[in-house]
Amino acid sequence: MAKPETLEALPIAHTIEGVMRISTFGRTALYEEMNRGKLKARKLGRRTVILDEDLRRWLASLPARDSDAVASPPSTGGPSHGL
Repeated sequence: MAKPETLEALPIAHTIEGVMRISTFGRTALYEEMNRGKLKARKLGRRTVILDEDLRRWLASLPARDSDAVASPPSTGGPSHGL
């Protein structure tokens, strides 16, 4: 049986690479959100870190997917057959 994580075991800050790994967002998307002021990052020298609480706040602020939306693949720009 897995041992529950203690508070001391949880990271309080993440590198960009760490955020990419745990969130599956890419580097470009993360930097765009930081540049827009939506995702707060902190700097120490050349190192950029994101506090765990800021990451969780940003993720919670993302819009929920509309449950009424029809899941269909994006248009490829091919010929339209509905003429």
